[in-house]
Amino acid sequence: FVSILATFPEQYTEEVQALDPRTLWKPAGCLKCNNLGYKGRIGIFEAILMDKDIENVAKGNPSARDIRAAADKQGLLTLKQDGVLKVIRGVTSLDEFKRVVGE
Repeated sequence: FVSILATFPEQYTEEVQALDPRTLWKPAGCLKCNNLGYKGRIGIFEAILMDKDIENVAKGNPSARDIRAAADKQGLLTLKQDGVLKVIRGVTSLDEFKRVVGE
């Protein structure tokens, strides 16, 4: 979990440093959420923008590693990074992150 924080793109450095990964929220149930601790849904996302680097890599028969290397230059969050950020912000719990991401 903490190792994922070390992989965040540079533009997230300030925000990540301001967060305390030791503070993790746990869901507390209520009548509105049927005592689940969650109401509604929120996604965790990963995106890759089609740019020249991605286009050049995609022309061949790229591996996932090749695509990831080209995408890393874009500074976008990976699925795990987006999930970890939402856990630390208190949007979701670590247990829910692990259930969804399979960590």
